[in-house]
Amino acid sequence: MNTDVYSVEGVVETLYDAATKTMTCTWLHLGPHAHLRPCLQAQVDCVIAYDTQAIIVDTTDSKGVLTQEDQAWIGEYVFPTYQAQDLKVVITVLPKSALASLAAKHWQKTGSTFGFDFMEADSLATAKQIVAELAA
Repeated sequence: MNTDVYSVEGVVETLYDAATKTMTCTWLHLGPHAHLRPCLQAQVDCVIAYDTQAIIVDTTDSKGVLTQEDQAWIGEYVFPTYQAQDLKVVITVLPKSALASLAAKHWQKTGSTFGFDFMEADSLATAKQIVAELAA
């Protein structure tokens, strides 16, 4: 059963799957916009409230980039909180957009210093397969 963590039509959908302890966030628009930080805060709250082991960030069809301020906030607040909660892995499903891909590469580089694994996948199905293999 999936729990809605944070969703805004046309921007982002974030669901938590208790059976796999995985949060999947599907971004259609990375930014800048008013929903990025509230969505990430909801994700942090989910990681704290549940024993979240993996986060899949599906940016396949996303457009836009994160601001430098948002990138810094992620590195100063989001990733340290994930680290403190013993998150195991963040898997990024790479975007089709070259510009969005740059944003994904930046948060992966920043996040890789926090002790949890960062992986890439070519599709959501591949990302879910990685989660299943890590849980086995």
